[in-house]
Order: sequence, then C-alpha cells, then structure tokens
Amino acid sequence: VIILWSFIIVWSSDISAFLFGKMLKGPKLFPRISPNKTWSGFLCSIFFSVIASIIFVNFFPLANLFFASLIGLLVGLACSAGDLFESWLKRINIKKDTSNLIPGHGGLLDRLDGFLFGIIIVFIMTLLEVNLKNISILGADSNTEISFRVQLSKAVADTVKNAFSLLGINLPERM
Repeated sequence: VIILWSFIIVWSSDISAFLFGKMLKGPKLFPRISPNKTWSGFLCSIFFSVIASIIFVNFFPLANLFFASLIGLLVGLACSAGDLFESWLKRINIKKDTSNLIPGHGGLLDRLDGFLFGIIIVFIMTLLEVNLKNISILGADSNTEISFRVQLSKAVADTVKNAFSLLGINLPERM
C-alpha cells in the first residue's frame, strides 16, 4: 500500500505540473535544463501532491494528517527534483527521449524519474515515522524540551541505522 501511496503522489505531481504549467504558463523554472517547466506547474505539483497524500490516507489510514501532508510535500519536491535531474541527463547527453518504448512520452525514464526520487523519501520518512512513534512527552517541566530533543536525535539516528541495516551495512554503535 505504501508503494501505491508513492505512485499516487508522484502521478498527482506529474499530471498537475503538466496541466497547470500549460494552462497558467508564467516564468520558467530552469530554462537551461528543462525549457518547458514553469513555476506555476511546479507550485501546483507540490500543492496537489499534498492533497493527494491527504486523500489517500483517508482511505488507507497509514499516517496522521500532519505526516501525510509532510510526505506529500517532500515527495512532491523529490518528484520535481527527479524530473529536473532526468531532463539534465538528457540535456548533457543531447537526447530528446530516453527511449522509444512509450512514443510521445519521452521514454520510460520520463514516467519513472519522479518516482525514483520520491520512493527514497517515502522509505526514509516511513522509517522515521516508525521511530518517532516511540517518542512521548509526558511532562511539562523544564527538562521536557531537552528530553524531546534527545529522543528525536535517537529516533533520527535509529532511522539512519535501520536504513543502512536494510542495505546490509552495519554501522558501529558510536560514530
């Protein structure tokens, strides 16, 4: 279901960027890298990524509203970064399309560029969310903020350690 969530966000980002970029036009985002991408398309892609993520978690309760919004925002940004990166690769290699597998769509990589960047964000955020669930702030004393920071640091460290562990790399206890 998490993979589907990722695809829904990426598709919403790609489709809204294309449609609203064409309709609203406006200043170009990075004309030297991708001359057709506009700021209006970029901003709409981020907005609709967040909306799609929120709608998705209403049907599949994987996260709370804040976390769903954060995932939508970060995956939307990653999707745009992936799209620009793929455009940059085509530009430096003087290629119009990455393949002829899907005619008129710039190739298969054009369909997956945002997803390749977005799925990394989903992976990291999912690990982080699992580790953040262990954090609880019980008191309102002066040590609460310090305790929260320590727990948050441990959660982030655990997330990094778990990510490397899943890749088969064991990190030492102290770095």
